[in-house]
Amino acid sequence: MMRDSVKEILLIQSPYLSDEVLLSVMDSSSGFSEANIGDIIVANSPISTYVQDTINSLNLSSTVISQINAAQTGTSVREETKSRISFYSSRCSFTKNETVRYFLNYSSPATAADSILEVAEDSTSDMDDMSADMYIKRGNYAKADSIINLLSQNADKDGIVKLKEVLETLTQNAEPLDSLLTNPIDLQKVNDVANNDRLEGYTKAQIILSLIYGTPYYEPIDDILIRQERSRIIAPQESTLANRKGSYLYPNPNNGVMQLDYQLTATDVGLLKIMDLEGKLIASYPLDNTKTIMNINQSALTNGVYLYQVLVNNQVINSNKLVIIKN
Repeated sequence: MMRDSVKEILLIQSPYLSDEVLLSVMDSSSGFSEANIGDIIVANSPISTYVQDTINSLNLSSTVISQINAAQTGTSVREETKSRISFYSSRCSFTKNETVRYFLNYSSPATAADSILEVAEDSTSDMDDMSADMYIKRGNYAKADSIINLLSQNADKDGIVKLKEVLETLTQNAEPLDSLLTNPIDLQKVNDVANNDRLEGYTKAQIILSLIYGTPYYEPIDDILIRQERSRIIAPQESTLANRKGSYLYPNPNNGVMQLDYQLTATDVGLLKIMDLEGKLIASYPLDNTKTIMNINQSALTNGVYLYQVLVNNQVINSNKLVIIKN
């Protein structure tokens, strides 16, 4: 395909070309002329600082540079579109959560479960996690497996998939959590998730291990020793947030009575916040840095989904959903 044809296709897609596409256009191997580069960049302006820095590193003529610079006004149409998509996605998520909250509050347990599954199945993958859990609890393993297989196609869900496979096996066999101690393969799956804070399901995996071992689980001992050794040679303020992976709230879901496990240094200032899905503060609890456990009673909360954050020195080190379910 001739470069002019490629240029026309790119211009048709403008002003929605990503930074990656614009950078490819400017790559020396792309074969685009200086004039073509200028036309495509102008059509997608204003551009990001990253793209602008790349342009500055090229040996473009002053004429093309002037054309590009003159177009750097206003707001990027692509960024505005991304913001709108993000806003409407968050509103959809909020609406689905409010629908679930309604069924939990105003339906019988059996009817609520059917209604929530209907909402989940009509939704995008962000509720597949919930529907898989409910099918497992109902013993519909074929349906649960189909959802887990769907989740496994998303690399970001790898941690969740591992946990669901383990919990489904336990449920099918009517085995307690501590039976994992005699099942090294499944136990390793949980450990893999619990030791990787980048995986979704990381906190849930740590709670499972805490229940199995009967003690708060944080990280393997060799990693803890490494951190202790590092703390001797780096400034405390540089390592203050290094050991925050163990901050978690459990049980979750709960009936409003819960416990926070955390770790603070003598100079840390910690805070727990509980909020609704719109970010409105419901309650806040200062954390005592001489303790590692805080008991919390929010039994006044109604059934539904909330948010919680753990902050240390004004930095969020744990942020997650809090689910309240009462009989």
